[in-house]
Amino acid sequence: METWTWNSGCKKSNGEGAVIAEEIARACKPFTEGEFIKNCIEEVCDVVCPDKKQAFANISLSRNTVASWVDELASDLQIHLKTKAKEFVLYLFATDESTDRTDNAQLSIFIRGVDAQFSVTEELFEFKSDSRDNYWTGHFPTSGAVHQPNGIAVE
Repeated sequence: METWTWNSGCKKSNGEGAVIAEEIARACKPFTEGEFIKNCIEEVCDVVCPDKKQAFANISLSRNTVASWVDELASDLQIHLKTKAKEFVLYLFATDESTDRTDNAQLSIFIRGVDAQFSVTEELFEFKSDSRDNYWTGHFPTSGAVHQPNGIAVE
């Protein structure tokens, strides 16, 4: 069985599950939803096309499989952002500091960049979460220093 990656394109053996995993990620649903969706698909298949039931039963939508596909998708998006960021002629950062329900500090850093063709890109640049009270102390570099979160040089 061939290994499927987002870069290599869909393989017939499990590309269907990857499409569903991508939709789960887009909707910000828990990865365990894949198993629920698979059960629903199989129930509908019993009514609509019982002769195709085995094909749908072979789709893997376990929590671990969905997590693996979403992880691969996130890696591809990070590579794409790094490539686009190298073309920025101007960029700025916006931050949002908050806490989760267990009182852990969270910092979301967003980047907005403009390239030479005035194409604007806005993306989540980095997300940090920590339970230490002094987490943000020293997180950002002093003026003139170079910081390289996610492999993108920030001066």
